[in-house]
Amino acid sequence: MYYLYKALIFIFSKMSLGALQRFAGGVGTLAWYLLKERRQVAKVNAKIVTLSADSDKIAKESFRQTFMAYFETAYVQNVDQDFIDKYVTVEGFENYKKIQDEGKMFSLISAHIGSWDLSSPITQHVCGFKLLVVGRESNNKALNRLLDDIRNMGDIEYATQKGFLEKAAQYDRVGCAIGSILDHGTTKGDSVVAPFFGYRVPTLAGIAALSARKKIPMLPTYLIRTKTGFKLIMHPPIYPNQELKAKDRITDLVTRMNIDFESIIKEYPEQWYLLHKRFKRLEEADGTITSNRLYRP
Repeated sequence: MYYLYKALIFIFSKMSLGALQRFAGGVGTLAWYLLKERRQVAKVNAKIVTLSADSDKIAKESFRQTFMAYFETAYVQNVDQDFIDKYVTVEGFENYKKIQDEGKMFSLISAHIGSWDLSSPITQHVCGFKLLVVGRESNNKALNRLLDDIRNMGDIEYATQKGFLEKAAQYDRVGCAIGSILDHGTTKGDSVVAPFFGYRVPTLAGIAALSARKKIPMLPTYLIRTKTGFKLIMHPPIYPNQELKAKDRITDLVTRMNIDFESIIKEYPEQWYLLHKRFKRLEEADGTITSNRLYRP
């Protein structure tokens, strides 16, 4: 299976970006009709994040956009300065410059929105810092091996949450960053509960804990798909509140991080990963955690 995946990635990497996105969008549209359970999840999520009468239309478009993100992983190896010049515009670069001028270390945070796998190599090319990306492993071993191959083609290091601490010490200096995508579900042990679109949801807290402990800012960065390529968006950095106690400082960072995620998702709801059960686990008013309440038929 690994070699089949590898052959497909090679073919996709040789396609033009436009052709790849059109093909991926077509696969996404087909998936909308075939994947009944995920279609329902996307509809529920779209209603939560948009409160719009067009939420079903947004949910359908999210399938196209999500499959584009899947297939664009093959393009990681194609990211170079020519690619940046041709396809990428940048908004909010002054927010990165602010951190750079302060001479601070920082962490990079993002969400599953737009082209999330291309975000890391493009951000590193634009800004010129060294980057360690922390992510989760797939349950598919062949896919994990392939993703490791693809991601390690660039000058970015990747670590799973299990191997994160071993590599993190190498990035504990100015000119380096540790990044992660933090909007997916999580377990009790590695999360804090924070508001997100009106619900209290467990949210990954590792990067926030690092930021609080090291007294460094988190820089929200997103790669949004446009008609001509991509727009790299950098929001103002989120600084830890040193007046709070350590535990409260982490919760405060996660809460403000979720507010930032909400702002970009509201602007580009169809490019968020609506297929994922982000609201699967919820903290109820009595403090108990329920599962799948919003997604039950």
